Amino acid sequence: MEHFARWHHLRRIRSTATPESPARGPVHSAKQEITETAKFLQWLWETHHRNAASCTQQDADEWRASGPTTRKLIRTFFVFARKTRLNTSVDIGYYTAQSRPTLAQDRRLAWLRELLTGTSESRPYRVAGILLLLYAQPLVRVAALRADAITVDPATGQTYITFGVRPVPVPAPFGDLLLDHLECRPVSGHEILPIGGQIVPR
Repeated sequence: MEHFARWHHLRRIRSTATPESPARGPVHSAKQEITETAKFLQWLWETHHRNAASCTQQDADEWRASGPTTRKLIRTFFVFARKTRLNTSVDIGYYTAQSRPTLAQDRRLAWLRELLTGTSESRPYRVAGILLLLYAQPLVRVAALRADAITVDPATGQTYITFGVRPVPVPAPFGDLLLDHLECRPVSGHEILPIGGQIVPR
């Protein structure tokens, strides 16, 4: 991590900064990437007891899928890791920024409330919309999500959903809505939307 911060970011900042072009932008970008990388490496060790060298593709995919879009910033670290031969097994694709405006938090919460309590849409559409708003998953991933990605801890009754490798909790009251949706559908397929599946105990 120190090697990454010093030899990648510091060298780049020094090479681009001039009296006419201050380094404020590159410094801010470097801080963000270093911060997100540090969070990831701490999570990686605490969760899987692995470090940067032993990190797997599944670890990186799990981290990015189960959190905010700022987690995409670990890509620079793995580009550096590949170049230095620290880790050549993890490949994170380039993130393309969306052209649509960012959804304001108050609007997002209002839509969530409407989907959780309203009746203007059918249950499958409500479930799909909440998955998009809560977990920021691409629509293609939501559509392909299998019923066995939803699990219930029999000891606590807590509902979990798995996008990568590690299940993440489903908050109430969405957990109840999600389970109702699974129980009411025909069991003729495996995808959560629009048909199929069953709840699998965790």
